[in-house]
Formats: sequence, C-alpha cells, structure tokens
Amino acid sequence: AQIHLEEKDYDQALEACRAALELNPDNLETKDLVGIIRRRQGRIEEAIAAYEGVLKERPHSPRSLFNMGIAYARKGEADKAMELYRRAVELKPNFAEAWNNIGDLRLRAGRVEEAEAAFLEALAFNEAFVLARSNLAEVYLRKKDYAGAEAQLAAVFRDDPGLPGPYNIRGNLFYQQGRIAEAAAEYRKALEIDPGYEKAYFNLGQCRYEEGDLAGALALFAKAVEMAPHMVEARAGLGYALIKAGRIDEGVAEISQARELGLVTAKIHVNLSYAFLMKGRPDAAAEEALRAIELDPGQGTAHNNLGIAYTQKGMTREAVEAFGKAVELDPDSKDARSNLAGLLMLLGERREALGHYLKAVELDPKDGVLHNNVAVIYYQEGAYDEAWAHARKALDLGFRVDPGFLEALEKKRKGPGYLARQSSNRTATENLTLNDAPA
Repeated sequence: AQIHLEEKDYDQALEACRAALELNPDNLETKDLVGIIRRRQGRIEEAIAAYEGVLKERPHSPRSLFNMGIAYARKGEADKAMELYRRAVELKPNFAEAWNNIGDLRLRAGRVEEAEAAFLEALAFNEAFVLARSNLAEVYLRKKDYAGAEAQLAAVFRDDPGLPGPYNIRGNLFYQQGRIAEAAAEYRKALEIDPGYEKAYFNLGQCRYEEGDLAGALALFAKAVEMAPHMVEARAGLGYALIKAGRIDEGVAEISQARELGLVTAKIHVNLSYAFLMKGRPDAAAEEALRAIELDPGQGTAHNNLGIAYTQKGMTREAVEAFGKAVELDPDSKDARSNLAGLLMLLGERREALGHYLKAVELDPKDGVLHNNVAVIYYQEGAYDEAWAHARKALDLGFRVDPGFLEALEKKRKGPGYLARQSSNRTATENLTLNDAPA
C-alpha cells in the first residue's frame, strides 16, 4: 500500500490496505493509511472519519492527530487544523512535520514572524528537513530578505532538487523582482515535477495576468481551483480575472467564496468595490471600499474607489476628500489625480485641477483624454498656445477633440481682430465639457 501510495496509484493502495485489514482488522497503522489515501483522493470527509476511528482507539497518537490536521486544512478549516497540530506537538515536542504545518498555517494567515518561529522550530529538530527550509525561504521572501531566501533555496536544491515547492518559491522571488518570464519558467519546472501542484498553477496564472494574457490566466486560476477547491488565493485570483473579463457576477461569486473560506484582505474588498462600481451599485461599492480602508488605511486604490462611489451618489465634496486621500497615499496614481481634477473643475477650482491634470499627463503622456482636459483648462485660463499644444497632442493620440472647441481655440489664437470679424459665429465654449468620468 505504501509503494502504491508513493506511485499515486490510490486505488491499488486502497486495495492493499483492505487486504491488510482482512489479515488484521485491528491494525491502526493501516487504518491511518486509509485516511491518507482518502485525503489524497480528495475524499476529505472519509479521510477524517478514518482518522477519527484511529483516534477513538488511540487518542494520544501524534501522527494521527497530525494527519487529521492536514485533512482539516485541506477542507479549509484552518482553526481546527491548528488545534490538531498543536495537540500533536504537545504530545511529541520534536515533531518537525507538525511544526512545519503550524508555520504554514501561520504564513497563510499573514503572521510572518510566528511562521518563521515555527519553521525554525522544525529545523531545530530536523536540520535536513528540506520542506521546512523551503518554507523558511518563503518567509524571507515575504520579508523582502532576498539574500536570506536565496541562501535557504540554495541549501534545498543542494539536498533535494526533486521537490516542486522550492521552484515555486524561486518563481515567487523572481516575480517580486519583476522578472516575470523567469518566474514563469520556475513555475513550469514545479509543474513538470508535480503536475498536480496547485500553487504553481495559481502563480503561473498571475504571470499570464501580468503579461496581459487574460484567457491564459483564467484557465490557470480555474485549474488551481479544480486541484484545490479550498485554496482561497486561487479562488480570489479567479474572481479578479473574471471581473477583469467583464464576467462580474461570476467574479463576485468566486471572491465571496474565498472570503467565506477565510481569506480576509483589503484587496478582496477593493476588488469587490470595483465590481459593484461596474454593476452600477455605488452603495455596495462604497461599503466594500470602506471595509478595505478599515483593514488597510494606506490602501490608495480603496480611497479612489470610494471617491468614484461617492461621485456616482452625487456626494461631490466627500468624493473630493476621498480622491485627495488617494493622491496623498499614492502620488503616482494617474486615475486618482485625474478623478480629483475632474471634480475640482466642477467646483470651479481650475488652477488646482490643472496641477493634478498636468501631473497625470506627466505620469501617462499617451493619454489623449488627459491632454484634451488640460487643453480645455488652458483655454479657460486664456493660455491659448498651451491649450493648442495639448489639443494637438490629443488629436495625435487618436482622441476626437470637439471640432467646435478647436474652432474656438483657433479664433482665440488669431487674436481679437479676427474674433471681432467673426462675432456672428457661435463658438463651442458655451458647451465645453470635460471628459472627467472617474477611471
């Protein structure tokens, strides 16, 4: 049964266990092995039942408590899994595998320092435990200690180059450094070793998303969810990609599922707020943005989304405040600056609006809408040459500038004499509008 399990031939492994139990129906090791097989088959409830049967007869078995903890972790019940792992290390303090899994749960919960302590505990009892060392590399990566992460990975590759996890983590290292193609190559190596490695599917999906391959990202996120239905990061990633693809309701459903499974991050609420904005539900969008801000007050995108929701609700002053906070937190956010500038224009604060529009243009010189809006403000300020330069730039970038505005601007640039001779012609300035819809 053990050999078949290693070969991932679960049906044969289970058949061997049944044969063993016919010879010795009371053999608890065999019953425990049945639980492992069921768990790996994804039949979690049957696995838990098998472990419970063992623990009923042997309640102080660290190994059975540990195995049942893995099953509950796969089920998405992190608190129950943690309780079982803790009971295992209380009974067997040098249980390195249990310490490693405690660290893994802590890391998933974002408790990085506590995770590091657990992984170090595992390595103190088993210095050659490559999985704990690989996870420790992930901790250093989270702390942006790239040298520390690389040192741990080098030790792992030296001792056991056949594990998929270290390639996945090295991919994460490259991903954080913006080396997307190299990261993707590492994730593919992980999948060559283990075609069922859900984390690598998820991470490769992130690479595809970064590269603009939305269809590829969707397929990979979906594959990760298929392999591990309780992997909250994969469900959230799938949700974000679905929203990006315009499949709003499906995206919201996936993100909501991730939240129900225990993923609590500001990013979830930010993306839900965006989805509700797309659905024309500003009240729900504002609520989600405020939840994101509560979790992470420094989340500039949440403040920007809140400003958009307030704009849609007609709460102009509140929107200005929200956009202003977004700009304060992220001065290089083109969207927040242009959104703020648009509202300032509506309030008659042209000079301040111009400053934000000019900064937005500096951030994205190829945005024709921004050049058009700058041209309008310069026109209203009497700076006709500057207005003309930005209007021409908008045209060059493919934006359709109002022909009436161009005519009026041309008349102003030719001077009062020309304008007086053409006084019977109506100019477009009476109906000037800014393209100020929040991004």
